[in-house]
Amino acid sequence: MHAICRGSGVSLSRQTGRTRAGCGAVLALEYIFVSSNIQESHVSKSFVQITQDVSQGLAAMRKEVPEAMKGFNDLAKAAMAGGAIDPLHKELIALAIGIASRCDACIGFHIKALIRLGMTREQLMETLGICTYMGGGPTLMYAAEAVRAYDELLPRLKPESA
Repeated sequence: MHAICRGSGVSLSRQTGRTRAGCGAVLALEYIFVSSNIQESHVSKSFVQITQDVSQGLAAMRKEVPEAMKGFNDLAKAAMAGGAIDPLHKELIALAIGIASRCDACIGFHIKALIRLGMTREQLMETLGICTYMGGGPTLMYAAEAVRAYDELLPRLKPESA
């Protein structure tokens, strides 16, 4: 598939991302960004659905590569175990990294864990403020998605202490 850069008569190959006759990088990036957003729209994603879909894939991986998954699970348990940093704050850190990494499934799973641990909306918002401060505009977009995940998942989950 090729696109024509406006007003230049220059084409851009979607397969290679290369241009012919020196089409500007900004226009090339604009084309790639717009076309990928059309195909992979994030407007209607449900964090319930995202976490269910990923869980199915993880279940298949546990069957087909059990040792690798056991290793990952052991690492996760060790990293999240109690210590100088309590589990709630460890999950907030994990959420922040998921946001910075632009990982929708990470956001969904860590929001679920944080709700179960009793995270308040205020704790979420302060964490998102730090994420945005450190990551700028792109991180802000995923911070907003974390708010949406919280609002979607909170009514479905109960904190462990409840």
